[in-house]
Amino acid sequence: MNRKPSDFLGLVLFLFAMGCGDSTGTPTLNGSPGCVKAYGTLGESEHTTNVFQTTDGFVAGGYRNGLGSFLLKTDTDFKQTWFKKWDDEFIFDMQALADGTFIAVGQKNDKPWIAAVDADGTQTWAHVLPLDSLSLGRANGVVLAQDGGIVVVGSKNAPETKAYTVAYVVKLNAQGELDETSKTWETFIDAESFTGEFDEAVAVVEAEKGGFVVVGSSGPLLDQDGWFVGFSETGAKQFQQTIANPNGNVKLNDLIAVSGGYVAVGTQEMPSKEPGTMNFDMLVVKIDDAGSKILAEEKFSSDKDCLDAGTGVANTSDGGYVVVGQHCNIPTGRFMKRAVNAAGDTTVWNRSVGSDQRYVVLDAVAALDTGGFLLAGGVTESDDPLGKGDVAFVALDAEGQCL
Repeated sequence: MNRKPSDFLGLVLFLFAMGCGDSTGTPTLNGSPGCVKAYGTLGESEHTTNVFQTTDGFVAGGYRNGLGSFLLKTDTDFKQTWFKKWDDEFIFDMQALADGTFIAVGQKNDKPWIAAVDADGTQTWAHVLPLDSLSLGRANGVVLAQDGGIVVVGSKNAPETKAYTVAYVVKLNAQGELDETSKTWETFIDAESFTGEFDEAVAVVEAEKGGFVVVGSSGPLLDQDGWFVGFSETGAKQFQQTIANPNGNVKLNDLIAVSGGYVAVGTQEMPSKEPGTMNFDMLVVKIDDAGSKILAEEKFSSDKDCLDAGTGVANTSDGGYVVVGQHCNIPTGRFMKRAVNAAGDTTVWNRSVGSDQRYVVLDAVAALDTGGFLLAGGVTESDDPLGKGDVAFVALDAEGQCL
């Protein structure tokens, strides 16, 4: 899973690309020409939020800058089968169903939006989320409940409070609606528990013992804390765990459940190594399954001021997880495999893909039934880092090497 970069992360990306950080890269471990497979429509700058393995290939979805969303289907040899575009509807997250269909959430006309999509990429129903007192906002994350309902998280603006946006969690029925007979509910994550101003829920997973766990961020745009919040199946708040940072921002971007707890990935501001620059490390945070304590906060940095960020995470068949993201500003996508251990999670491998001439940003990852992994994101030429990007696939074997 993963979704649209937050306003904060988008601002930092822009500042680095405009020269607030050193965007020169170094040779990477996986830079062979066949490693990155590109798809898309020239000039529309597709950003991948999700990738899935299907019975006959792979499906990726995401959004096109300022234009709408896209869905891409390839066969098992990564040859494009179809590429579909929707205007004015932006996909920020997707969930695959057992029958080969999907639920997509995002934004339409500046309001949270949800759609059901069949295996051929056609919408079967779609509508703006039926939230109470809704003005403007977006849906960032989605997960299916055990009873067939749909849980969606995101943010909406709240002019009636001190906050500019508030984070919401809503449980809908199987048709994406609120109704009294399907045990649906809506709740807001209490802004007063955090620092207020900008509250946003970005990802949600089902809890192992029932209920749901949500991650997000809260605070002024350039001084946010990250957080985990647990909810019961009926929407009652069960726990809250805040991830603070004395150096400034913490932004959590994605979340999975692992044995004994939950792992979130994101980025954390760090002291600059040089005057006049910004510096962010990739952040991997693990909490226990009760949400009562932080088990680990690990940072992965570069030897210079950079934007290192974790944007996506997925479980592996051996109980570990794979993290994808961005390494050292624009040029290279980063990916690592982590093993879950009682004494503390450890890194199995940590690699990157891209070059000074071809920028690669990774946003999503899927574990394959072969034991390997499919990474997805965007690729663009170095002379246009914010422009004409294409969808990128990077296929890996079980050891993290390019296929």
